[in-house]
Parts: sequence; structure tokens; C-alpha cells
Amino acid sequence: MMPSQSMGQEAPDQVMTVGQPSVLDRENTQHEVLDLLVGLESLPAELIIEVCGSLENSDIRALRLTSRALSRKATSPTFKKRFRTGRVLLDEQGLTSFRAMTKDDGLGCLVDSLTIVGVIVAPKHRLSVFDIKARRIAKLENARLEEKALECRQFESSAIAESLLKECFENISRSGRGQRMRITITNAVFDVHHATSSYQEVAYDDRALSSVDIAGAFAFTTTMSVLQKSSLDVATLCIADPVPPSAFSGINWGEEVQAGIKQIGQLYLCLTTNVADSGGPKTTNKTQQGGKTVLALPDRRLTDIEGHAGLTHFLSIPSDLHYLTINYVKEDGRPSARPGTSQSGLMMSSILKGESLSRVQTCSVENFEIHWEELLKFLALCSLRHLHLSGVNLIHVPDHEPDAGQGLLEYCRSLSTWGEFERSSGPPAKFKKLRPKHPRTLSCSCTAKPQAEICRHYLPRANKYLHRA
Repeated sequence: MMPSQSMGQEAPDQVMTVGQPSVLDRENTQHEVLDLLVGLESLPAELIIEVCGSLENSDIRALRLTSRALSRKATSPTFKKRFRTGRVLLDEQGLTSFRAMTKDDGLGCLVDSLTIVGVIVAPKHRLSVFDIKARRIAKLENARLEEKALECRQFESSAIAESLLKECFENISRSGRGQRMRITITNAVFDVHHATSSYQEVAYDDRALSSVDIAGAFAFTTTMSVLQKSSLDVATLCIADPVPPSAFSGINWGEEVQAGIKQIGQLYLCLTTNVADSGGPKTTNKTQQGGKTVLALPDRRLTDIEGHAGLTHFLSIPSDLHYLTINYVKEDGRPSARPGTSQSGLMMSSILKGESLSRVQTCSVENFEIHWEELLKFLALCSLRHLHLSGVNLIHVPDHEPDAGQGLLEYCRSLSTWGEFERSSGPPAKFKKLRPKHPRTLSCSCTAKPQAEICRHYLPRANKYLHRA
């Protein structure tokens, strides 16, 4: 629920809900609905109202107005022109309504942001659609049978959503609004026991991204195949953990994903971790860089996803990648890879295969173990202006220390920004961007050995050299 707002302040954009249960009779006429909306301005600001009725399209079943939509201007007879955010329940009726809304003459032409929520996710909503199947899934005690039922549920939902989603996004694109639409796609796993990201609050402000929140791993392929036909400003893909292995078995990373990414100005891939005590998955290291392509891989279970080669293809796809974030941690927050393991080497090798790294300007490496030579090779492929290092453990550093320092020094000369490296004790601290102390400033936090030793011995000299330059 969005924060309440006083009546004296200007009301932000409204939120429109399709496919939600209504508290009013479904036979309300369009005239009655409009009359009711006009009278909403006298209601308390904290009140949430759900209205059911026909509004230009008989498919629109429910309309939710929150406290942020209560104002004279917003509830006038032309209030539909003020709608900027939409919410659709991902079921057959909700998608049918969404299809009607996104036609050239429908409300979809006026919507800037959109949220598509799952079918059976949060406990309070999971029985509102497909009641019988939801109850059966909820009552399953055998883990194997439950997993099969879950996969069956996703498959059935996929059959329902495939053609409708494609048509909806195509309509949005043709309407012209797609060029200004900013969409976040949260690809969460169906879970009848925990509230997943599909029902977590989306914080809106003047510059916040709007959200398309699609629950179900099945939607990933469908979504990426249709996004290529929409001119979106921003797309955020958030894949929940754990993800059933079968969820990615049908994805052609080299074609479907590539087709969608090429048409997106900014991409942020976030792999989330399902935290039981918080009631659902949470994302880590969520970073937004306006106007730049963003690729973030912040999760401890990258190598657990079936088909790691698919991520290799994914990493090599964005041709205008400017911002790269690598965060690979365990549950305790410490670097996941250990000396002698192949996890970090595999990940770094995948990144190094990307031909588009030459345009990367900002790189953030957190909680990661990197081979010294691989790091230098990676840095040589990028045209960095900013480098953020936090909790990075360099391994296999040459014994001949001047060579190691000289290698890093040579790289630092190519940076347009430079700064001081900090040495701290204890577990890796979360990176915080520092205020530049010099026009050529690079902010880093180094805690792991031998990197701390390298920073202590050689980086001050590099810093002085660059400052003199």
C-alpha cells in the first residue's frame, strides 16, 4: 500500500487494478461508476476503494483508487486521462481486460507504467483465482507431487498468457506510449506458502521506475520475445530464487533474450534470494543508472541455474553496456568463491568472452574472488572511468611485487577518475560511493588479502603519480 497523502497536496498518478475481486456489484453501469468516482474527494485520504464497473471497455472489471489518487482534478469526468500506473492480475480475465485496455482507443494508451501480478502467490490472494487448483496445491504434503503440480500450474498459465501478453505489448508499442513507458519485470517463482516479490510494495516517487511485475518463470521467455517489439526506456528482470530447473530449460538465451535486449535502453538483471524469515525474496545491490545500459548479476546462486553457458551468452549480448556490477556472495555475506574453486574463474571467463566490454565505463566488483591476471585482462577490455572494488580477493598475485604494482599502475593511467583505496578490518563492508576528493577520484574499499597489502604498498604511489599528472 502506498503511503497516504494529505488532501492539500497534489495527488500523484492513479493506480488502476484489473482482475482483482471487487467489493461492489458487477452490474454497475458506467454512469454509476463515474458518479461514485466524482464523490471520492470527500473520503479520508487513507481509504482504499475498489470499484467495479464498465469504463469504456466491458472487460475492465475493477478499478482501484488509492489515497494518492483522491483530488478534484483526478476524479473529474476526464479522470481517465490522468491514469499513469496500471495493475493487472495475471489470470485469463485480467489479461483479457489488459488486452482491451492496451488497444489504441483504450486506457492502455494513457498508461505510463504497469504492474502485472501473479496468480497464486501471496496467501491472501492465492485463492482468488483458480480456487480449486490453488487449494490442491496448498494442501499437497509430498514435495515431489507439489513440485509437479507447480510445474503444471506454470505450464497452464503460460498457455493462457502467451498470446495475450504478446498482443498487449504490441498494442502498447503501436499506441506510441511505449516509447515513454518504463517497465520493471519481476519474474518471480510461484509460491503458495510465502509472499513473493509479486506482492511486495513498489515504491513510487517522481523518478521511480514503473513496474511490470510478472510472476512465474514461464513468463521470462514470453516477455523477452515480445519486448523487442516495444520501445521501452528501462526494463528490469528480477528472477526469484529458488527457480525450478525446468523453468529455464526452454529458454534460448542466444536468440530470445538477445532479441528483447536490443530494443531496450537500459537493462538490469537481478537474481534474488528467497529469504524465509522476511516472507519472500529480496533483491541485493539494486542500482539504477539513468540513460545507461545496466547489467547486474548480484546473487550467490549464479552457477546453480541450469545452463551456465546461457549466462555466458547473456553477458556477451548488450552492445551498449555502460555499467557492470558483479556481486557474488554467500548467506553470511562473505565472498562465495574460495581459492582452488572454479566458480569465480568460470564467471570471470564468461565475462571476458563478452565483446561489448569495450564500452563499459563503470564497473562495480563486490564480494568476488578474481585471479590477478584475469583482472588485468578484464580491465584491459573495458574503457572504465569508474571502478568500485569491495570485498574483492585477488589470488595468484605474482611474487615479483613491482610487476604487480606496475600492472595496476599502467591500468590506472587510463582512468579518467582516481582516488584513495581504503584498508579496513573485519568482514567485507558494503560499498558506499564516496564524495570525490579530487577530479581524478576512484573510491574503493579493500578488505581481503593480498589486495589489502597491494593497496597499502603500491596504490598510494600510483595515486601520487596520477595526481601529479
